[in-house]
Amino acid sequence: MIELFAAATPNGIKIAVALEWLDLPYKVTAISLRGDAPRPPMFTAASPLGKIPAIHDTDTGVEMSESGAILLYLAEKAGSSLLPPSGPERVAVLQWHFIASATIGPAFGQAHHYLHFQKGKAPYAEERSVAEVQRYYSVLEDRLSETDYLAGTAPSIADIALWPWIIRFSWQGVDLNNYPGVARWYRTMSAMPACVAGYRKLQDSPDIPMPA
Repeated sequence: MIELFAAATPNGIKIAVALEWLDLPYKVTAISLRGDAPRPPMFTAASPLGKIPAIHDTDTGVEMSESGAILLYLAEKAGSSLLPPSGPERVAVLQWHFIASATIGPAFGQAHHYLHFQKGKAPYAEERSVAEVQRYYSVLEDRLSETDYLAGTAPSIADIALWPWIIRFSWQGVDLNNYPGVARWYRTMSAMPACVAGYRKLQDSPDIPMPA
């Protein structure tokens, strides 16, 4: 059993999606993002920085945080095709997984602050966020115009790492219709039963946002 400590954020949603995809039994403990909210001791033990998501694997005793690392752990635990065991396919998955987790995700998270929650308060930060968002969407468009999924012809943990960030395209000031390759991929992922189930597990709204 995987105990998932999470909130309705892209990083939380991606782990719920992975658990659904891998058919691993799990339960969710909701963690408030308020700094003064009480935290379960098991969560604080698993997450040294107090960040969500975190997991406790009751089968192995493993406790860990950081969504990118958790995705790697879960895919290897399940022996899933989401993470090939070796060869060029694994290299491609790892590259795009870290692009999604370590580069695009944090940049989009900053964009949510400056372009959605705090719009009009930091012009320089907004300008920089817009430029970064557009640059990354252009890179994704180039890639997804050529391949079905980020790492090639099959879905992987890289797609699971990225998809929840694209859900909030409107927060990023993006019209997905301007990026047809990304939009095609996004609609494909959004129709996956595991994506739907994982999203609904954490998000209050049952409907995944879609471009007009």
